[in-house]
Formats: sequence, C-alpha cells, structure tokens
Amino acid sequence: MQTYTIREITFKLRYTDLPGTETPIVFIHGLGCTGSFDYPKVAQTPCLSEHRRIMIDLLGAGYSDKPLNFAYAIEAHAQYLIDFITDMQLGPVILYGHSLGGAIAFTMIDLAPDSCRQLILAEPNLDSGGGETTVVIAAMTEGAFITSGFEAVIQTAQLAADTVEQDWAASFTTWIPVAAYQISRAAVEGQTPSWHDILYGYSGPKSYLFGPFNDLR
Repeated sequence: MQTYTIREITFKLRYTDLPGTETPIVFIHGLGCTGSFDYPKVAQTPCLSEHRRIMIDLLGAGYSDKPLNFAYAIEAHAQYLIDFITDMQLGPVILYGHSLGGAIAFTMIDLAPDSCRQLILAEPNLDSGGGETTVVIAAMTEGAFITSGFEAVIQTAQLAADTVEQDWAASFTTWIPVAAYQISRAAVEGQTPSWHDILYGYSGPKSYLFGPFNDLR
C-alpha cells in the first residue's frame, strides 16, 4: 500500500498500486466499501494483468486519513482524485466506479474530461434520491447517525443471512460516521448537471454493469 498527500489539505490518501504497461485503471469504491477490501482479487484477474491497477481507499474510509474537518461531498472526493491522477501522471485513465464511486467518477469527468479515457460503471448512482442504504442514512440527522445510526446500520448488515452483506459490514466498520453521512446526503440531493446527464454526454467508451438486484449504496 502506498500514500499520496492531497494538495493543500495534506491529508493522506492510501492506495494499492499493481504494475502494468497498459492504461491505468483507477478503482473507486462505493459507500461502506474500500478499494483495499473490494478489488485486489478483481484486479489480479489475467485479463487485466497488462494494466496498471490502482485501488483507492477514499478519505474517511479504509486505510486513508479520516479527518473530521473535511467536507465529504462527492465533488470534494472527485477533486482530490483528479489531482491524484494529475500528480501521479497517470492520465488519461480508465475509471471504474461502483455505486457512489460511480457518482464520483461522473463528477471527475464533468470537472476534468481529459482525465478519463474509458468509463466502467457498476450499478452507479445516476440521479438524485440515493439508494436503499443512503436513503436510510440521509433520513437521520447527522448527529443521530453519528451517535447511534452508524452502528445500527452495521449491526443490521452483520445479522443478515447474506455473506455479501456481512462482508460489507466488515468494510463499513473502517469508515468514520461523518464521511458516510455526508456522502449519503450528497447522493440523495444529487447535483447539476446530473450524473445521468454526464453519462449520456460522455463520448468515450463506457460500460454499465448491473447484477440481479440494484441497491445503489
């Protein structure tokens, strides 16, 4: 795992970087997830072995710094990832965005179109309103979520029969509550232009993946 110091604010972003000579793929995880938890197995599949593969832990999650004085809005995440791609001289890259990570990827394209060569999306947020989990979180006040809601969401997932939910709960425990709350509020509120409009306006190669159900965390 490696460390990048974010411009101006000097918080530390941590990421896993697998070598390759083809276009870098930057994996952006969703709510409750982390790059270090979700993507190592995916990134090591043979068909991706020629690509440089970079798995990010967003600020507030995983092994990255968890400042309490950072505004965890989608645009704020997008901006420091744009700076990361620029400072690491990676671009243009293949952006892979899962769920709320897809919303971050859309916003990166809106702010810096030249940073992306190809877009791969896994059940991303496309419009305001949020998904099942973000709606539950955003319905609380920030104080109530920090005090008790965060643990309640984790406990619900831990008790689920589905091992995917249990694994998600394990990953979510590495987040700080304020980061989860603020990005959930941003998902519910949406933005202008919408992520839907950014997707349809993007002229590069793009793929959209979806499973048997779509809960859009």
